Amino acid sequence: AEIALRVGCIGEGLSVPTLEGTARAATHPLVRAVLARLAKDERPHMHIGWLVLGWALPSLDEAARARLGAVAEAEIGAFRAEWAAVERQGEGADEATFHALGWLTPEEFGPVARAGERRLRCKLARAGLA
Repeated sequence: AEIALRVGCIGEGLSVPTLEGTARAATHPLVRAVLARLAKDERPHMHIGWLVLGWALPSLDEAARARLGAVAEAEIGAFRAEWAAVERQGEGADEATFHALGWLTPEEFGPVARAGERRLRCKLARAGLA
């Protein structure tokens, strides 16, 4: 359950929205196509994570669920730290360069990442892990 949570639910769940956002922003057709394909490929991995977690949750006691909730918070915290670094590194670069490379500007990246986090947190709450 923990691996499904870390890798599928959280890792893929947070990467899909950012990949979709970068694909939309990319100005070069090849870069846009690659990013769109990556996003499309990652979505089923996310769904598998949720399927495995859904299968495992009924057999877990409250202590195990609480531990998974703590794991989820730690993983999300690690992603937020990475996002902050991404936002700091991109300060001062021009939008055209970012989009040509298939990146979101720091101003674009933050809202996309946080929206993905909100959707993830809603799913975690429905699973009883928030």
